[in-house]
Amino acid sequence: MEYNIHLDQLRQQIPIGIRHGLTLLQQTGGDIVQAKALFEEEMTLLIVKKASVSPDVAKEHLLACKYDIASALTRIDEGRFSLSERILKKYNKEEALDLIVRQIEITENIQRKCWLPLQEITHVPPLVYGVLAVHDFLGYESWEGFSSALYFYSDIIIAQFEGVVNMPAMADCLRTAKKQSNAIYAAHKGKDPSVMSNLINEDVVFCVQESFFEKNRSAVLERLHDLIANNITMFP
Repeated sequence: MEYNIHLDQLRQQIPIGIRHGLTLLQQTGGDIVQAKALFEEEMTLLIVKKASVSPDVAKEHLLACKYDIASALTRIDEGRFSLSERILKKYNKEEALDLIVRQIEITENIQRKCWLPLQEITHVPPLVYGVLAVHDFLGYESWEGFSSALYFYSDIIIAQFEGVVNMPAMADCLRTAKKQSNAIYAAHKGKDPSVMSNLINEDVVFCVQESFFEKNRSAVLERLHDLIANNITMFP
């Protein structure tokens, strides 16, 4: 095939596919130097378009990554964005929150014991602490259920909803639900746990608060996501 020898020589210099290489050699009449230059120009323009960087910056990263486009784009992002920014760009909100919280734990050397020891990690900045606490509360609620989650560091969680997270209605919801739960336990003290559970889950006041929580759960995730995005320099 025409240009086969030239193609082999070209591919020894740059990572180009057979079809692409032959196309460039045909355009340059078999001139390997010109074909390589065209390839480099194409790759540079592609990076410039995708990453909105100057040609010089694009060339620098392409050379460093041996013209691997994905690696070059990643390298550019690593230079321009923090880890948390890259996570926010790449993942959906819930996944991003999970990953960023994990990075905070690593950065702050927080040792998780299934759940975060919220009383022991007050050294982290208040805003970061609020995100950690409420995120862990949501995880606990998903695992154990609303009635149990009311007793998960309740004073801390309610304080975070009233303060950093700024969702006072959610704080009132949790406070009211816990108060009603405590009242039912006090009124039916000594009854079988399964009976007690049914009484709580059938209580109108309690159910209204649980329904409110479920309807607004996604809004809590949104708020945590926004807190990170709007205060990105405070996160890894």
